[in-house]
Amino acid sequence: MLTRREWIASTGSLMLSALGQARGAAPEGASTEALIALPGKKRLIKRTFRPPNYETPLADLRRTFTANDTFFVRYHLAAIPEINPRTWRLRVNGPSIVRPSEFSLADLQRRFERVSVPAINQCSGNRRGLFTPRVPGVQWGNGAMGNAIWSGVRLRDVLRRCELQANALEVVFDGADGPLLPQTPDFKKSLPVDHALDENTLIAFEMNGQPLPHFNGAPARLVVPGWTATYWVKHLSEIHAQPYPFDGFWMKGAYRIPPTRPSRMDSLRSLRVGRGTAALGSRPWMCPPTRVQAGTLRRWKRTSADLPGVAFALPSIPRSPERSVSRCAPRVAAASSSRQSSPSTPRAITTTGSSRSRWRSRESRGTANRARRVHRHLLRARLR
Repeated sequence: MLTRREWIASTGSLMLSALGQARGAAPEGASTEALIALPGKKRLIKRTFRPPNYETPLADLRRTFTANDTFFVRYHLAAIPEINPRTWRLRVNGPSIVRPSEFSLADLQRRFERVSVPAINQCSGNRRGLFTPRVPGVQWGNGAMGNAIWSGVRLRDVLRRCELQANALEVVFDGADGPLLPQTPDFKKSLPVDHALDENTLIAFEMNGQPLPHFNGAPARLVVPGWTATYWVKHLSEIHAQPYPFDGFWMKGAYRIPPTRPSRMDSLRSLRVGRGTAALGSRPWMCPPTRVQAGTLRRWKRTSADLPGVAFALPSIPRSPERSVSRCAPRVAAASSSRQSSPSTPRAITTTGSSRSRWRSRESRGTANRARRVHRHLLRARLR
């Protein structure tokens, strides 16, 4: 939590910045927004002070990997504790855990395989401040995102060590940050169990080869490549596996998409593009860069090409019959739905892997039962 001294220092920086802008116009191309330096960070664009929400200036996003001290800061709750890595503990429990356990940072580093994944961390509300008409929330510009190499242990290895049961449906994550008022709901997020067991879902304790910065989730955070940053729980303190959907405020009430056409968000493991040139739309495509072959694809001479990753934005209308897939990039133009393709365009897409509609009707018992059976089947296949 920010101290009074740090608050005064930040406020003074803001006043000096405003005074400098009043004395003369900024040079052409320079940002006219207030830049504030948090402890351990360089000067970032302040969006809110409490809770701290600061975005990265575009000039600091030019490099492939965003520096730790310029990485954006995003919090929903204002009570952010300073955690001693030596005394920090991660609790793993829940009805679907046979052996509830507690791990220290040293336990994770010593008892599990260490892995590294390059991945984009992008706030769900990035560019919200550019929306017309204006919508409520932090008024982000373009800098609520960053790319880094995340190092830690696989979440699935920890869950298996605690003997995750086959009846698990969702895994819930809680961080050490909390609300100032008891009426404010705690920030908890959940993942479908099949994605919690994905090989790229990590409990990370390093960022770009260095220990996690305080304002980016130290001493350990969840890393979910391909999913927006709201699922990347910071200051991870508890993992709870359960055989039923989690209905906390930040899953059931917040971060919802209205049920309009198109009304579903694709969560895909891969896209298969058929022979020829497909009708492609513009859709953000988040993927581990190491899995995408270098170069661009404009025409497919082979029968198909698999593009691993997760598309999390709604489909858009194709602008042209040909789009490129950028090299090793976290954002790739993905194919639009086959029903939007013209008769001369081959059926371009078949999806593999699992998809889950977060806003399915919870009153529909039949739908919930079918989803539960699918997740159980996937879990049994993974645990074999």
